[in-house]
Amino acid sequence: MTLILTEVCVLGVAMAADSAVTSCLRLPNREPIIQVLTGVQKLQYIPKINAGISCWGLGEINQVPLDIWLKEFINDRREEYDSLENFAHLLQNILREELGSLVDPPDEDISYGTIGFHLAGIEEFNGQPTAHFFHIHNGESEALRLRGQSINPHTINANHDFTPERFQRLQRGMSYRTRNGDIRMYAELSKRLQDFFNEMAKTMGVRIPTVRHISEISEWLKFQIQLIADLYEFSNLQNTIGGNIDTLWIGLDGSNHLSRR
Repeated sequence: MTLILTEVCVLGVAMAADSAVTSCLRLPNREPIIQVLTGVQKLQYIPKINAGISCWGLGEINQVPLDIWLKEFINDRREEYDSLENFAHLLQNILREELGSLVDPPDEDISYGTIGFHLAGIEEFNGQPTAHFFHIHNGESEALRLRGQSINPHTINANHDFTPERFQRLQRGMSYRTRNGDIRMYAELSKRLQDFFNEMAKTMGVRIPTVRHISEISEWLKFQIQLIADLYEFSNLQNTIGGNIDTLWIGLDGSNHLSRR
């Protein structure tokens, strides 16, 4: 499984991703064996457009591991994109060609989808550096639905979830976060932790997190993924989130840093 997080705020863009991938081995006359491998580079940097991209869902495309496929896409097609929007729609179109129309199996929830990519970076808009976020995936798009837009959930769509207009309405302390992968425990824990942090701020004046630079947000996302991975380790669940946790931050001034742990 996977846990990837992307956050956009007035300081820029922060991303984090674990490196575990789960596969099911079916041996003759035996029960399926679940195997978890680590070391997959789900989070990658796109130098040409100063952006980050992370992936969730299907572990391979045409028998090529997804992280390797994505790295080759970034490098081999660099002459075909020069902006976040170009990249997002190019990726959408190539995935449609590679995967066709995705008809999900009956036990899959099409509202969630089976493969997706977080794409985020900084570009100039109306003379100001602004953050954009695209979510390229199949399945429904809650962000677009809230704006009254509909899509075909059975194919890949380059959804512009967070536009530059929305970024320019952001105020300090506000952010936009997207989470994908095995998010059930993360979603529940996040709500409870936020209630705890609010109470700490109210009764003790302790503010968590306290952020001065976009790099601290990437570390905060890393902490959250590590916390979930540790909880899986101590639970009766298969430890399908874990391995090294990679982070990427991009500031409004164009500065950036990709950290592989």
